[in-house]
Amino acid sequence: MQTEVVPIAVFINRKVNVKPIKPMLDPLSIDPVVVEGILVGHFHEMGVFLVPPAQERMIIAQIMKLIRTSPEIHKVAGQVAREKLRAKSKRIAGE
Repeated sequence: MQTEVVPIAVFINRKVNVKPIKPMLDPLSIDPVVVEGILVGHFHEMGVFLVPPAQERMIIAQIMKLIRTSPEIHKVAGQVAREKLRAKSKRIAGE
């Protein structure tokens, strides 16, 4: 639990690698830095630059919702999946 106002970028950086957010990102196989950038950009567009301690839970819930519904995140996840499939098919074809 935080006790002071924190910039949204720092808050997201701290929370992306811990429960309950990390398990949501693991199946997507996306670099956490990419997800952080998308999330920070979204919050900046909404006008959220600082996270007061009283809003910590609300922001975490919003981050989880964004991970589930963000078209940008799912677009990147699809690209990663296609790249893995392409690499696997090249490896099989090369054998």
